[in-house]
Amino acid sequence: MRFLLGLFLMALSIHAEIVGEVRMTVDAGDLPAAGRLVADYCKAHGTTPDVIFANSWIARGYLERGKLDDADKNAMETRAWALTLVMHRKLDAEPVLPLALSAAIEVHAQVLERRGQRSEAIAFLRGEEARWAASSMRARIQKNLNLLTLEGRPAPPINITEWTGDTKPGLQSGFRGDSGIEREVRPTRPQNHRAHDALRLHRGRRRCYARERKCLDCGDLQEILRADRGHARAY
Repeated sequence: MRFLLGLFLMALSIHAEIVGEVRMTVDAGDLPAAGRLVADYCKAHGTTPDVIFANSWIARGYLERGKLDDADKNAMETRAWALTLVMHRKLDAEPVLPLALSAAIEVHAQVLERRGQRSEAIAFLRGEEARWAASSMRARIQKNLNLLTLEGRPAPPINITEWTGDTKPGLQSGFRGDSGIEREVRPTRPQNHRAHDALRLHRGRRRCYARERKCLDCGDLQEILRADRGHARAY
């Protein structure tokens, strides 16, 4: 029993290693060598989900370097391998298989777009989205579809019902002043005060600025620093 368990764990290790080896080779820029690693692995172990995933990294590597023909060739090869496997098992039954197939779909769509075939890329993605609507890949396919269909178009209107400040914020409001996203709050002080301080509310974190050692609203600045160094900075 232990012997069989050892063989099983060894097999898992071999399958996982191919992905790491191919990724390192792709990162080093030696894409032909990465292709040879995949070919040798397939001869020895067959077309497994891990080697399909590894092959998808080669497609992404070629796309990143602008080699569209090689990128598309590897992407379509990855897609064909994945489709062959899902004929006999569920797509999401294999953790890396959806990642490999969605990467192949993404690369092919980007190749079409870079070749000036945007309408073909959109049609391809819509077909794949409908095909895999019940799988974990739908969100990634939708993301790529949005990138192609929404680019260059005005942003849709935002229905804002609650905000902070006197003015209703919008996309053109910026990030300061009356936008309500980031505001500077200046507390009331005595007329003869000497310290110039302010409390800034920024993404839920409080920072205290003071020219003297006392901050009228926060107490002793040194005590604040000792209590929470991650949320206060003195200038």
